[in-house]
Amino acid sequence: MANKTADTAIAFIFALLAHALFFFLIFFGVNLFEQPMTVIELPQATMVDEAVFEADLKQIEEAEKEQQKQVALEKQRIINAEKAKQAEADALARAQAEEQARLDAIKAAQQAEAAKLAQIKEAQEKSLAELEKQRLAQAVLEKELEAEKQRRAEEEKARQEKEAALTEKQKADVAEQQRLQELRKKVEEEKRAKAEQAKEAARLKAEAEQRAKAEKLERERLAKEAKEQFLKEEREKEEAEKKRKEKELAKRKEEEKKRIAKEIEDQRRREIQEELARQRADEARAGQEAEARQALENRKQQIIALIAQKVKSLWVRPADEIVNGLSCDIRVTIMPNGAVAEAIVTRSSGNISFDNSAELAVRKASPLPIPPDLLDDFRTFTFKFKPQ
Repeated sequence: MANKTADTAIAFIFALLAHALFFFLIFFGVNLFEQPMTVIELPQATMVDEAVFEADLKQIEEAEKEQQKQVALEKQRIINAEKAKQAEADALARAQAEEQARLDAIKAAQQAEAAKLAQIKEAQEKSLAELEKQRLAQAVLEKELEAEKQRRAEEEKARQEKEAALTEKQKADVAEQQRLQELRKKVEEEKRAKAEQAKEAARLKAEAEQRAKAEKLERERLAKEAKEQFLKEEREKEEAEKKRKEKELAKRKEEEKKRIAKEIEDQRRREIQEELARQRADEARAGQEAEARQALENRKQQIIALIAQKVKSLWVRPADEIVNGLSCDIRVTIMPNGAVAEAIVTRSSGNISFDNSAELAVRKASPLPIPPDLLDDFRTFTFKFKPQ
């Protein structure tokens, strides 16, 4: 700011001197471009119009006021630019703080999700252990059912052997009965002469024995049928119970299979959602980084424009040179405090006087208006100098 004010004051002094020289030339008619003559002529005194003088003086005063007004406007513009830069720096700091908070929140969410996944994994391992336990129990149950089946087969075989033995006994009883009948017939033939009463008593006795034997056989038959019916009902109950247990076990297995498949599907969906969230976060982060880079580049271009403007304000047009439309590229190296260490033309305009005046203007503009936070980015830079 002080350098700018000093430069403005110097420009103002040069303007006053130029006006004084202009009036001197008008009043005394001095021609600087004439060759000096051997004969010295005394200048002729000319009459000065007071009105013209006052008008010129008024123009000078108005020019001075305009100059002061321009200086004030430039000062206010620089103050506004610094305020804007400060506001931009504050906004950037707030954006960085918000971004850090968002990254911390994402990290905390990722940690919580990792803990949740660990719990799910532990639950799956417990579920698999429970399934293995059920499988072992099912194997034990199947072994027990096989043993029970073998036991019942042995019982059935024993029952069949017992029934066969009973059949043999019945045959033996029938044969014995026939033998006894034949014996009784022989006795009756031998004792035919006995009384009719004894014969009737024997007949009644035989009938009673036959009825008792028939009743015994009927009881045995009924007992056998009842036993067979009981065994049949027991077998049917056992088969129904076995089928029910197998059906329940198959149902539990199917439900467990569906539950595990659902958990796997839910896990897969969560992983897809997490991947999409990570992709969106990466895209958002890339967009923010691109915006930050663009903002930084825009800021650099603004600073280069300020530098070019300051250099242009300090540039002195080379005398007797046509420089309209000329431009050159200047590589500038600055020191940590912003002072110009070196200014070299890297692309000449083709006019050495113009190139030298441009380098001199850059050195006169030292220190350059570069914010402290961007000094590292402007240690060495190149800009195009084109005053017109």
